[in-house]
Amino acid sequence: MMLVASAIAAFFSVTGLLAAYYFDITSGAAIILTAAAFFFAFLGWKRVRG
Repeated sequence: MMLVASAIAAFFSVTGLLAAYYFDITSGAAIILTAAAFFFAFLGWKRVRG
């Protein structure tokens, strides 16, 4: 379980850093917004799927 959590955190970090680079925004905010966006997307998907 720790390996899965580490892999997910690494994915969000890299994706957030790429977004920060391309959109010229702060890296911390981009990482948090990326993680939050995926969280709410999966939450909505789970509610739709039941």
